[in-house]
Amino acid sequence: MSNLILAVLLHISAFTLDYWHFLKKGNSYKYVSRETYAIFWTFGTLALLLFHVELWNFFQHAWQEELLYVIFGYSALFLCCWGLMRSGGAICVTMRRTEHCINYHYVFVKSKEIFLQQLLFLVLAMEIYRLVDSGFWSVITFITVISLIQIPQLLHVERFWKVTFTLLTPLLGTIYYNSYMEIGHFWPALYLNVLVYMFIWVVFSESYPFPAKNSGDNQGDKGIKDNVQY
Repeated sequence: MSNLILAVLLHISAFTLDYWHFLKKGNSYKYVSRETYAIFWTFGTLALLLFHVELWNFFQHAWQEELLYVIFGYSALFLCCWGLMRSGGAICVTMRRTEHCINYHYVFVKSKEIFLQQLLFLVLAMEIYRLVDSGFWSVITFITVISLIQIPQLLHVERFWKVTFTLLTPLLGTIYYNSYMEIGHFWPALYLNVLVYMFIWVVFSESYPFPAKNSGDNQGDKGIKDNVQY
């Protein structure tokens, strides 16, 4: 039970701190920033240190496979960014009252957020699996817990995204839990999380009126870089 409570507190603290960062910065808030990166990197390191025994017990049977898939997925994301930026185009979506464009810096920060979240979800799933005997109720408990702890992430997004993520959470939570506890692997849940974000980019990126950034490779790259503030 102590691990469950600690994982919940870590998740809430990390994303509440990000929300406080948003409130402090106001209109100058940038998701891609040193502050945001430091938040997710710090809490990710804390999660690895605090739950190293539990995580090692989970990963030890196939850590080479897990590491290979994580490296492959990470490399694929950077390769996609390279292709987009080389073409001079920019794929942007407004989600946290600020413009997000897919680029190297965005992947660098977003990957730390996703990795932190999935590590804590894994710890929660293992603890709930240990505490709840019924498979059905363990899944329901897991979905309930991750729904509640994601509230800080939804405080600074538009209503559309609140509804979208609220509707998606039960489905994603079920898949996450079964990936961890039934399949016994971490990487499928990680890939699914990334695919959900990619789907959002592809479907909704053209819904927002941004200045043209396709008038040439140099102008396109500059348009992307203008949205990254360190």
